[in-house]
Amino acid sequence: FGKGGGEPIQDIEAGKKKMLTLNEPGTGKYQGFSFRISNRLDGKNIFREATGTWQKHRPFPEGAMLTTVRLVRKRTGPDIKWYLQFQLKVNSEQLEIKTEDRQPLATIHFGWSLNDNGLRRIASVATSHSADRAKFIDLPYELMEDFSRSDALLKERDKLRDHFVEKVLPQFDPWDCTEAQQKEYAALLRLPAQHVSASRLTRFNWQLQHSGTEFIALQEFSKKDQKLYRAQSHIRTTALNRRRKMYQQIALDMVKQYETIVISMPDLKDAALRIKDDGARNELGQMARTARNHVALYEFKQALNWAAQRATSIVLEAQDFSHVKECSSCGEEEIERDWDIVSCSKSGHINDTKANSATSLYQKAVEYYEEEAIKVLAKAEQKALKAIKKQQEKLEKQQKKRRENREKMEIT
Repeated sequence: FGKGGGEPIQDIEAGKKKMLTLNEPGTGKYQGFSFRISNRLDGKNIFREATGTWQKHRPFPEGAMLTTVRLVRKRTGPDIKWYLQFQLKVNSEQLEIKTEDRQPLATIHFGWSLNDNGLRRIASVATSHSADRAKFIDLPYELMEDFSRSDALLKERDKLRDHFVEKVLPQFDPWDCTEAQQKEYAALLRLPAQHVSASRLTRFNWQLQHSGTEFIALQEFSKKDQKLYRAQSHIRTTALNRRRKMYQQIALDMVKQYETIVISMPDLKDAALRIKDDGARNELGQMARTARNHVALYEFKQALNWAAQRATSIVLEAQDFSHVKECSSCGEEEIERDWDIVSCSKSGHINDTKANSATSLYQKAVEYYEEEAIKVLAKAEQKALKAIKKQQEKLEKQQKKRRENREKMEIT
């Protein structure tokens, strides 16, 4: 659809083009589509129709022009999946975020501790010198419940696998199996149950079935495990998608309100270790380390960077972590901590740990954020110029190669 800048995506959805029709009657909750494939054979165009059902991941941008559609075949393990890829031309003004009357600075201190209501407190946002005005971002209860259900199903799968490997698998007699299957069976028996994946057992079951060997207990295990896997995967995938959309919406709201955002991110790599490099045990327990995966702070950070690019905002990282140890009221460094509450003996200040840290970071960032923002903008400009130059060089090489190919064809 490259002629004239493409075709309006609304015309494609309305079924006005024969090459591609969407939103046709399908099966179940999915809509149908028809993709017309053209092959040139003996100087003639031969058309074939590829039909099926499709699931739209997200709505098309309003007013977009469709330039290219691809029907892509991908292999994921033993499965083959097909995808419709749409390349659209969108007006740059539609991608810009309207930002009016923005405040100059906001600071965010990240974490994932539990609040008084039992919710994971993801971050505290400070926009002034007062910790009492700090705002909190919590992980919704529904998401926490979905992650808990997913983890419970995963534990059930592990328990089912452990029982099968330890109690049932040794009872199998591989006398009529092939040599490769006997080696695989011996390898499974040597491994601890925790080191045997359910997918490996399912693959072994598939090999036995296709060779005509019956292992009914393994077949029943595979059916139960696949049922649990589908349920666990569905719950977790939907929860992950909802969490990503929530982070993106929060990030968009942040960049609409603030020109510069300074963030303080904990060391996620160090938090994942049960035993630190120096041999000391991590103060975070198993539940806290698991919750680190549920909140996915790095995904929140990516959402902020993504939104900042669209709104021409700037995201900076804290220069150090001294703000965590200081009182936001008087600057005293020796403050007492009781779970998620900090108290200062000098000023009598009592507040939430994250609110205090975010406010202390705000007080420090006010002094340097403008200078740092200028540096970031200069680096971004240099990077953009290099990218443009590289793209121009690539385009010149392609054009040169095309000219050479045309000259060869003319000679022949």
